[in-house]
Amino acid sequence: MKRKSWLYWLLFLGIAAALFWIARVRSDAPVVVETTLVKIRDLPVSFSADGMVQGREITLSSRIAARIQDLLVKEGDLVQPGQILMRLEDEEIQAALREAESVVESARVKLTQASVALSMSREQTEARYAQATAQVKAAQARLDQLLKGPRPQEVAQAEQQVEQARADVSLSQANFQRARTLYQQGALPKSELDVAENAYRLASARLQAAQQSLTLLKEGARQEEKNAARAALDAARADLAAAQSSRREVALRAQEVKAARALLNQAHAAHARAQANLKETRLLSPTKAVVLKIPVEAGETLTPGMPAILLVNSDSLSIEADIGDEDAGRVSVGTEVTVSSAAYPGRRFRAKVRALAPAAEQKSDVAIRSRILRARIQLLEGIGQFKPGMEVDILGTAIAARSTLTVPSDAVMLSDTQNKIFVVQEGQLVFREVRTGIYTYEWTEILEGAREGEEVVVRGKDDLKEGQRVQARRRE
Repeated sequence: MKRKSWLYWLLFLGIAAALFWIARVRSDAPVVVETTLVKIRDLPVSFSADGMVQGREITLSSRIAARIQDLLVKEGDLVQPGQILMRLEDEEIQAALREAESVVESARVKLTQASVALSMSREQTEARYAQATAQVKAAQARLDQLLKGPRPQEVAQAEQQVEQARADVSLSQANFQRARTLYQQGALPKSELDVAENAYRLASARLQAAQQSLTLLKEGARQEEKNAARAALDAARADLAAAQSSRREVALRAQEVKAARALLNQAHAAHARAQANLKETRLLSPTKAVVLKIPVEAGETLTPGMPAILLVNSDSLSIEADIGDEDAGRVSVGTEVTVSSAAYPGRRFRAKVRALAPAAEQKSDVAIRSRILRARIQLLEGIGQFKPGMEVDILGTAIAARSTLTVPSDAVMLSDTQNKIFVVQEGQLVFREVRTGIYTYEWTEILEGAREGEEVVVRGKDDLKEGQRVQARRRE
C-alpha cells in the first residue's frame, strides 16, 4: 500500500515537470507579427467640401412666329458655337425672300433707266444751252456793229487795202505790157504772156473789190441788214429760253432718279428683312454650351420672344465650394478633386480647383461660428450632367507634407500622455516612444523616435511585451 503511494507521487511529479517544460517551450517560441518599414514619403491627406453648381444661362428665342420643324438636340447635350439646335418652318419666308429679290431687281432696272434718261437729257440740254448762249452773243455783236457803223480804224484799213490793190494793178500792168512787147519780138513764149495777162486782170479785180468795200464801209449798214440782225437776235434769245426750259425738265428727271433710288433702297430693306427672317428659322448656339432645358416640342408654334431653348455656357459652368478652415491650407489652385451628386449615385466626376478666395470668411448660415474658404472648381468631365443650382459633394486629396518620415497609422499606439511603436530589432521587440506630426486614417508622420528603414509592427501587437521574440512577416 505504501509502495503504491510512492508510485502516485512519482507520476504526479512527472506530469508536473512535463507541463512545466511545455509551458517553458511555448513561452520561448517567437510570436508572428506583421511589419513594415519606416519610410520617407509624401504624406497625402483627404479633404471634403459642399458645393453648388453655377453657370451663366442663355435663353434662345425666335423673333418671328413660326412652327417648330425639327429639334436637333436634347437636354444635357454639349453643343458648339454656330451649331443648329432647332429648325422652324420656312416655306412662307422663302417665298417672301424670292418676292423681295424680284422687287429689288425691278427697282434696279427702273433706276438704271431713269439714270440713263437723266444723263442723256442733261447732256443734250447743256449742249443746246451753250449753243443758244453763243448764238445770242454773236447776234448781239452783229447788231451792235451794224448800229454803230464802221470804226475809223476799219475805214483806214480798207483805204490801205485799196492803195495796196492799186499798186498791185500798176505793177501787174507794167509786167503785162513788157511781156507783150517781148512776145511780139519773139523773145517770150505765149504761156508767159498769158500768165502776165492773168496777173494783171486778177489785180484789177482785187482793186475793184477793195474800192467797193471801202465805199460800202463809208456808207454804213442798210436798214434791211439791221432788221435782219434784230430778227436773228430775237431768234437766238428764243432758243436760249427754250434751252433754259429744258433745264427744268432735267431737274424733273433728277427727281425721278431720286424716287427710283428710294424705291430701290426700300426694296433692299425688304430683302434684308426677309433674309433676317430666314436666319431666324435656324436657332444657333452662340457659344460652347450645355443644353439645360427645352420647354417646347416639335410642331409647336413659337411666338416672338417665347423661350425655346435654355443653355448654360460650358466655360462658365463651375462649382462654388465652401472649404472648411481646417482644410484650407491643404488646397491650392490646380488641385484635382472628384465631384459627386445625389442625382448620380455611385458616380464620381473629375474636376480641379480653378480659383481660391484671397481670404477666409465667416460662414453665416450655421449656428456654430466657423470660417470657410470659398473655391471655384472646374469640371473636367460630366459637364452635360450638371445643371446650375445642383448641390454636390467635393472630395480631394492634397499633400500635407513632402518627403517626411511616415509609418502606417496602425503601427502607432496612441495615448493621452505618449505615443509608442514596436520596433523589431534582431527578432526582438523594442518599445519606442515617438513624437508624431500629421495624422491621417492611413498614415502618421513621425517627427522623433524612429529612423528610415526601421521595421515596425503594424498588426498582431496586442499583448506584446518589450524584449519578446517575434517572427516578422513584412507587408509590402
